[in-house]
Amino acid sequence: MSQRHHYVPLVLLRNFSSDEQICLFDKHSNKSFKTNIKNAFVEGDFNTVIGDGFTLEAEQIFGRAETAAAPILQSILEKKEIKHLGIDERATIATFVTIQHLRSKQSRRTFSIFREEMKRRFPDIPQSNFELPGFAPNEADKYASLDFIAQNLGSLAQHIVQKDFLLVELDCAGAFWISDHPVVLHNDNPKGYESNLGLAVPGIQIYLPVSSLHALAFFCPTIKEELKKGADKASKIKNSFFAKFFESGNLGDAHARTLAQLSQAKKTIDLHFRQHENQKIFFNAQNLIFLNSLQVQTAYRFLAGPQDDFTLAIDMLRETPAIRQPNQIQFG
Repeated sequence: MSQRHHYVPLVLLRNFSSDEQICLFDKHSNKSFKTNIKNAFVEGDFNTVIGDGFTLEAEQIFGRAETAAAPILQSILEKKEIKHLGIDERATIATFVTIQHLRSKQSRRTFSIFREEMKRRFPDIPQSNFELPGFAPNEADKYASLDFIAQNLGSLAQHIVQKDFLLVELDCAGAFWISDHPVVLHNDNPKGYESNLGLAVPGIQIYLPVSSLHALAFFCPTIKEELKKGADKASKIKNSFFAKFFESGNLGDAHARTLAQLSQAKKTIDLHFRQHENQKIFFNAQNLIFLNSLQVQTAYRFLAGPQDDFTLAIDMLRETPAIRQPNQIQFG
């Protein structure tokens, strides 16, 4: 008998619901609807591989990770901070986030894309675990995905453990969304020949919404270093500018305005640095659009939130239809 497996766990979905009712938006149909969280982001035997005389069950492994992370997530939302987390608790959260990044439908889809591309390019070469005797192609893809998680979970989680942990709190009207691929990556560093998105890439920012008002963020330590350098640089520019024009007796309106702009820039950098130091950052309306738009771009199909208002998603899909089904693999 088929078992219902959530690829986004209830421990997260509850925090985006009201009385366990959650609003879903379908990127494929542009329609939204309300449902019980038990019926959201779920699929029969999603984490079970079935072949001829062989069954591999991974749901218990994921369940243990969710059970271990649940009280830690609850304490974060109750205290509205993460300073109290110890080394073991941070490791537990890092493992939970890594699993959530790897277990999604979009991540699973990459294995199917890769298998088809390899078969197209190298039709005469066996595709190892992408083609297993006695397994249908979709079951072989599932096996490859689950096996990759089992083999690489520890090393990939280590990349997240080494990041700066921060709690994001929404400081405006609205709500964070969560998607069926909820762990999203962003990098302000320019792209070169290689992608600038990856768990170990310098400058990477990793986000996981954990409630409609909060998200966990994991920042590359270089971001904090750059903020510190930026604060020092802003101070030097401001001080030298003031000294130069004060000495010449030429601190007129234009120079006063420039000085005010420099002062405001320094205040902004200082604020970001202090928030980073306090392990808690506040998101305004523009930041909210930023994070929700990442959820729209990377979602396999569904978005979810506490209210039935997905205007941003509708606008993005109208302007860029290609994101209805994102492709995370690019072949040269």
